[in-house]
Amino acid sequence: MIRTTETVLCILALSLSTQAVAQTTLSLSAGLAASWQTTKLSSQRYTTHPLFAPSANIAVDIPICSQWTIQPAFGFIQKGGDFPLDYTGPSAGGYTLRINELEIAVRARYRKTGKRLDTYLALGPYAGFLLSKKITNNGQTIDDNSPYRAAEFGLSLAPGIEMHVKTALLFIEAKYLLGITQVNDDANSPVLVKNRLHSAGLSAGFRWPIGGKKE
Repeated sequence: MIRTTETVLCILALSLSTQAVAQTTLSLSAGLAASWQTTKLSSQRYTTHPLFAPSANIAVDIPICSQWTIQPAFGFIQKGGDFPLDYTGPSAGGYTLRINELEIAVRARYRKTGKRLDTYLALGPYAGFLLSKKITNNGQTIDDNSPYRAAEFGLSLAPGIEMHVKTALLFIEAKYLLGITQVNDDANSPVLVKNRLHSAGLSAGFRWPIGGKKE
C-alpha cells in the first residue's frame, strides 16, 4: 500500500517537477527481431515459423521522478512468418509473409540504479501502422490480395540494462510485442480466418541527455 501511494504521488509530481526537462534523454537503437503469426482457421490454430528481420527505434524518456519516466517511442519493424498459403499448418520453407510497420509506443519505464549497471523495465501499449506487405515463395514475389488492416495494436514489454559511457548511456534491451488485435479478419471467407502478429527482439543503442545534465 505504501509503495502504491508513493508511485501515485510520484506521477502527480510531474506537473511540479523542475528536473524533468533537464534530465530528458534521447535514445537510438537497432537490433534483430523474431516475429511470428498465429492463425485461427475454423477451430484449429496454427503458429508460423519465426521470421528474423532488423528493427530500429528512437525514443525520448521524460522523467516524472527519480526512477520513473514516460517513454514515447517510434520505430521500424518487420513482422510476419513462414507458412503455407493453404493454412495446412506450419512447415519449414515455402511461403514467407513480410509486413513492414511503423511502430509507435508509449511506455512507463522504471529504472533501478546499481553499482556498475542500471536495470530497467518498460511497459505500455503500442500501435503498428502498415507500411507495406509482401508474400514470397522461395524468394519469388507472388500476388497477394488478402485484406490486412491498416493498423494493429498490442502491448510492449521491454527489460534492459545500461551503463555509463562518457556522457552517454549504453544499453541492451530485449523487447516482446504481444499483438492483441486481428490483422486479417476476412468476413467473406467460407471459414473463420483470424491472424495476430507477435514479435520478440534484442537491440542495443545509446541514450543521451538533452537539454541539460545526464541522468
